[in-house]
Amino acid sequence: MLVDVEAACQLYREWRSEIKATTREKLMLEQDRDARQMLTHASQHTELWRSLMAGQDPAAVRWAELPITNRDLLSQQFEQSVTDSVLTRDIAQEHFRISPAEKLLGKYHLFISAGKTGQLGIFVYDEKMWNMYLSSVLRRFYFTHFDFESSPRVAFIGTSDPAHTLTRTSHLFPNADTCVLGLQQGLNYCVQELQAFQPDIIIGFSSAVGLFANEQHDGRLAIQPKVVLVGTDQLSANSRKEINEVWETQLWECYAATEGGTIAFECPYREGLHINEDMVLVEVVDEQLVITNLVNKVQPFIRYALPDRVKLLEAPCSCGLPYARILPLSGRSLEVLHVPGQNCFVTVHPIVFRSALDRLPGVKSSEVHYDSGILEVKIGGQFSYAEAEIRLINALQQAGVNMESLMLKIVSSN
Repeated sequence: MLVDVEAACQLYREWRSEIKATTREKLMLEQDRDARQMLTHASQHTELWRSLMAGQDPAAVRWAELPITNRDLLSQQFEQSVTDSVLTRDIAQEHFRISPAEKLLGKYHLFISAGKTGQLGIFVYDEKMWNMYLSSVLRRFYFTHFDFESSPRVAFIGTSDPAHTLTRTSHLFPNADTCVLGLQQGLNYCVQELQAFQPDIIIGFSSAVGLFANEQHDGRLAIQPKVVLVGTDQLSANSRKEINEVWETQLWECYAATEGGTIAFECPYREGLHINEDMVLVEVVDEQLVITNLVNKVQPFIRYALPDRVKLLEAPCSCGLPYARILPLSGRSLEVLHVPGQNCFVTVHPIVFRSALDRLPGVKSSEVHYDSGILEVKIGGQFSYAEAEIRLINALQQAGVNMESLMLKIVSSN
């Protein structure tokens, strides 16, 4: 198990005791200090930031004049962006293909994520970053007042892929009865399993949880969770409304990205999401979200642009947290497909395609389109068409798709 539960829980306990006494002024001073220290560290230990700084003093350079980085830049210069010279793209990709849930080189946590753009990126956490990430998951329960001593039933909904943070997070609750439901197995199967499990808490992709709320609305599911936590992709207004209506529960949204962890979370006033400003520095440049990870030293993310539009809210919130807030304007939306099954149309979540292709050697990106019985999968990179076809057919059949009623078309997007 790659989760140090006690370390993560201790970090959360420390945060709970400190947050009530922290002023915004103190928080901003500490954030500036941590950002400068991270910039100094990156300038000294990565070729990328040594080049970008061009001899400038990390302590004196104007922050707003630093270059903005992005996924394409760090993907192209992976070896130059990490602080451990042993880390290479080839080593990371081979490890991800063979044993993604194990520690890379015995000490790092590896993630490969497609995000909104479909472009695969390689991301590495050191141990401190992983424990801080896990503690930030616990922060999402701060306003729920849920008693974990009662051994709740917690369902993790979205993916069963051991490479994903959602699946690994399930080990964070040792006293709970947990259930991990991956839509790779098909929505109908997951509905039956969730019905039998009867969760007290649901944690999952916004798009996936929305599907289950719709199943309950249509009478195919009957559960009554007390707390629902959603994230990864953006929660639509319709899904929020339906979740609140069918479950009459505490619904809490967060904004997360592999590059920054749990960046922001919701409070009871529902006016934006509070930024974990002790973990990440957030800027908004022309409505685009730009982050600096203040924790992860093995792969520094400094002034890193995410492909989401947000508004920054700096006015104090009535909940009392000293953190500023972001209001998502547009973000990652994972579009589900409705394709022929054996006797009816079945719902296929994008995670089905991601799980099938992310560990296929040579794949750099993927994009899916469905229209009038033709399923077109555009794949970028140098990959085996035959292997891609086998993986996709197996994944689609497992999700309940009738391949005899579907034309699968695989094309290169190079």
